[in-house]
Amino acid sequence: MSSNLLSTKEAIEKRRSIRNFKEDSVSNDVIMELIESARLAPSGCNSQPWRFKIVKDLQTKSKLQEIAYNQKWISSSVLLIVLCTKIVKDKRGAREIQKKRDEREMELQ
Repeated sequence: MSSNLLSTKEAIEKRRSIRNFKEDSVSNDVIMELIESARLAPSGCNSQPWRFKIVKDLQTKSKLQEIAYNQKWISSSVLLIVLCTKIVKDKRGAREIQKKRDEREMELQ
């Protein structure tokens, strides 16, 4: 492994949350490279149940800010990459198992 790459542990320990953004535009090539990298993430049974939406317009970013606990940084960014997931029917019944767990948890409260 190259010495300039972080180990998983180092990447987790050195992670930062950026809340102030430059106003520089982001090229479509960079956006597509980010999307392609995210798309390659592993998923159960390689179902890849996600879709990505690039948001640049202020009106949509403002709506997203509202539903995200009014975090001001959301509308101040040049663009957002929103990850949406689709619910995939699980032939093995895992969703039914989770529903039953949720029901039991609600009964205990």
